[in-house]
Amino acid sequence: MLYSFKLTTEPLVKNTVLTVADGEEKYDFIARKGQRKHFYTNIPLSNVPTIEFEPDHTFEQLSAGGQLFLTESQTSANRGIIRDRNVRYQISVKGHPKRAIITFPAGKGAGGWEIPYPILSANSIDVDNAVYISFQDSYLTAGSYFICDNYGNSPSDTVQDIILRTLDKYRVPRERSYFLGSGKGANTAVIISSGFESNKLILLGYQLDLAKWIKSSHHAHLAKSLRRFGIPIPDAEKLLQEEAWRKETHYFSESDTVSEFGDSNLPFDTPNLYFQSSKHSVSEMLNQELDLIKEIIKES
Repeated sequence: MLYSFKLTTEPLVKNTVLTVADGEEKYDFIARKGQRKHFYTNIPLSNVPTIEFEPDHTFEQLSAGGQLFLTESQTSANRGIIRDRNVRYQISVKGHPKRAIITFPAGKGAGGWEIPYPILSANSIDVDNAVYISFQDSYLTAGSYFICDNYGNSPSDTVQDIILRTLDKYRVPRERSYFLGSGKGANTAVIISSGFESNKLILLGYQLDLAKWIKSSHHAHLAKSLRRFGIPIPDAEKLLQEEAWRKETHYFSESDTVSEFGDSNLPFDTPNLYFQSSKHSVSEMLNQELDLIKEIIKES
């Protein structure tokens, strides 16, 4: 089942761990400093769990069943989003499309978010004559990198179908489609891109060691959900290397650091990989590097 609940506290003085245990697995989450309301949604469990959390709090079960649960705030934020099978996305057009900009959202970080499923609005890139597709990672507690949906199934085929349908509708050549993501969205873009042939990639803050990142304390709940479904974490370094051999790939990274767990240089060299050192953090990189990103896209 998918289990969702809410904790209400006085404003917390520090980030605080809470544990959700269903008798088979224990999931650790973070309640964020300064927050009073903490939402944890769509955790795949076998039984109604026990919750271990030290600060004084009130508990409210929001959902326990087979259906995806969205808070009222998330439902409101989702106005205008299209649902196609197990995938949610937005689509818009500017001018007469000659190119496609396809975005995948960054993560919101650890903590019980009332709106855990953001969207990176592709039309914020603001390039003329483009069709924009913006995907939402509305899986599990705070997104799954599109590795699986809420039930252990892959959303990749549906995502690919949506993209190909849109390209065909607007007669946009495959080689003029740009897959763009920042942070979690960068890794998602490469995972989805692996099923395509001629698209281009723009990646900001890509994690080369995705397994280590997901298994780290603030994200370990995703690792445990994937383990429950018997799904391995993709080899992000291998995927990037394969994509960069096949496609034009623009790789933005903080300073000279490839990823939080990477070395100062990429561990491989490919003719299609263009490295761009940025002075900005991953959370600021898209806005700060937007002019350069737009120039990359306009070249097509």
